[in-house]
Amino acid sequence: MHLVQRADYPTGIEVVWRNGGTDANGGDPGDHRIKLISTPISFSSSQVYHFKLDWGLFGYNVNINGTDVMADGWDHWYEVAPLRIQLGCIPRAESFIGIIYRNVKLTKH
Repeated sequence: MHLVQRADYPTGIEVVWRNGGTDANGGDPGDHRIKLISTPISFSSSQVYHFKLDWGLFGYNVNINGTDVMADGWDHWYEVAPLRIQLGCIPRAESFIGIIYRNVKLTKH
């Protein structure tokens, strides 16, 4: 699961689900995107944001600065292992110049 916030939609976010599978053409048949063009948050490079992503066996919730902005669920048990966090983007591992990540933690509950 990827949570994306990009400059081309400054009030939006995107969640990308990746299932890790491939098809005969090298594609990702189970991947899908949920894109919100607008959220109550207006992103700015001069502000600090607290992202909280709660992901459970039956769904997830995205909270930014104490505001729930996106949630979804599924009707079956879903658990992936191992859990990991990646900051920046692939394949170049780029991020904002001078960005500071603090209090980053990944817990299973």
